[in-house]
Amino acid sequence: MLDYQPNNLEALLVLAAAQVELGLDRRARATAKLVKERFPSVDVQDWLDRTPYQRREVVDRWKDDMMSAGAIVDG
Repeated sequence: MLDYQPNNLEALLVLAAAQVELGLDRRARATAKLVKERFPSVDVQDWLDRTPYQRREVVDRWKDDMMSAGAIVDG
């Protein structure tokens, strides 16, 4: 997906979350950094809060993964 749409925010967030889930923390942090570079004005937590996904527990886990990757700063 990212080969064809390298600026797809959702794809980058999914990639970072998958990397966290797989224990690839260094890669997840690098992907989170890429998100911040490509989308400097995007608040990832706000974006996830507004996501149309129906299952809140999935979105909450996604948020936790983004926090682990450094895409969301707690506090």
